[in-house]
Amino acid sequence: MEPIKGEWFLADNQETKIPGILTIDEINSTISLQLFSEKRIIQDFKHKLLIGHSIKSNITILNCVPTNEEPISKNLTLSKFSPHFVFIGCQFNAEDDIKLKKIKIEFNYFDQWLATDNETLFQIDIEDDGSFSTKYKSKKDIIVELNEQCILSFERDCSITGGHETPLRTDINYYANFSFKQHVPFVDFLNLIVKLQNLLMLFIGKPLSVKSRIGYSEKAIELKESHNSDLENYPIEIFNRNSIEDQNKTDYVHANEMLICFKNFKTTEIVKFIQNWFSEYDKFEPVYDIFFHAIKPFWQSGGFLMSNVNYNNAFLNIVQSLESYHRIKYGISNINTEFNITKNRIKQAATCLSREDKAWIDKNAKPRGKKEVYLIERIEELIKNKNIFDYLFDNENDIAKNLVKWRDSLTHINHSRSTDVQVRNWFYKAQIILIVNIFIDLGLEEEQIKKIISSSRLFYK
Repeated sequence: MEPIKGEWFLADNQETKIPGILTIDEINSTISLQLFSEKRIIQDFKHKLLIGHSIKSNITILNCVPTNEEPISKNLTLSKFSPHFVFIGCQFNAEDDIKLKKIKIEFNYFDQWLATDNETLFQIDIEDDGSFSTKYKSKKDIIVELNEQCILSFERDCSITGGHETPLRTDINYYANFSFKQHVPFVDFLNLIVKLQNLLMLFIGKPLSVKSRIGYSEKAIELKESHNSDLENYPIEIFNRNSIEDQNKTDYVHANEMLICFKNFKTTEIVKFIQNWFSEYDKFEPVYDIFFHAIKPFWQSGGFLMSNVNYNNAFLNIVQSLESYHRIKYGISNINTEFNITKNRIKQAATCLSREDKAWIDKNAKPRGKKEVYLIERIEELIKNKNIFDYLFDNENDIAKNLVKWRDSLTHINHSRSTDVQVRNWFYKAQIILIVNIFIDLGLEEEQIKKIISSSRLFYK
């Protein structure tokens, strides 16, 4: 993108306008703003909402982080900032004012995941000079109703342009769209994008980066003072300063290498998986935060460049996510039922005793059973589906015992150290246990799970 020259000012002080240049480097995922003023302004603009007016568009900058300030002449100071978010195409006058009705996201790998054999609709536009453009899109977009207010849809757009003297050019783009009935804060969209990003990572077997974001708000229409109320005609380009967005944007993953994709599942099945994921995400968010952070570098590189320390740390994190998953899903497990029963029985029996006798019982009478559930028991409950796990682990015994053993070998310094090969082996087994349980929650059938996991290169190195 070409640098944008314009005038910049604070949302709460629109009288003082300062010339400057906004540079968005999409290749290196960096955003910089340079302002030229007669005095030092870095403290005034730090972490503020800035508005910019250029010849082409209105711009809003959210959270302007200062990086440097230096005099370049006697009466001129250069102030440099690294904006967090940039909105090109709309002027928002306050942070609470940044609300959208729809956002369109493009991910890497998304075209391979969404590839379907749907029929398409064509539209041909012929210009006066003989050139033409052809557009087509999926005959039926894939719609997922997340709740009464929000819809997630997937679409494919393609355009072919050219003419008698112009070479043909084909552009195909695949998008995910979140749409609300009413305008909602931008941060709500960010949360939805993260949830979808993690789900697609689970489906595809690779971390995804956001290639583009386009928002839509009636605020942009109001600024244009237009009678055309179609939001699609007023896109707001959204840029984010985030290093992960530069990771392997051009990588290719064949559909047969993915865990779940439209080519290998019915559309109705995937829609159900997505609905179940979003309905339970907030509940299991602590699990996903740990798990996806742990496996992201391994799924990104295939694990070939990872050191033994990386494997050890990731293994510990995944075991922690298994324990957290069990706590959230099962709550007070049947494993410690005996403890609760005997505790309540003792409490009832002591109601007719004197205060001194009650105090003695509280201090000395210990219920049978145990109050806490041990990790080995949690894992045993997570692998109780013998049809799946006996098949995936080839009837291997003591899965839970060995997972705990290797966890202890890395956390208890008095234990014998495990070998690298053994830790890596249990690193993949721990992944399988959690992913199988997540797939069950999403609604996959047992035979589908067995086929997906056993044929994937992610878990068998």
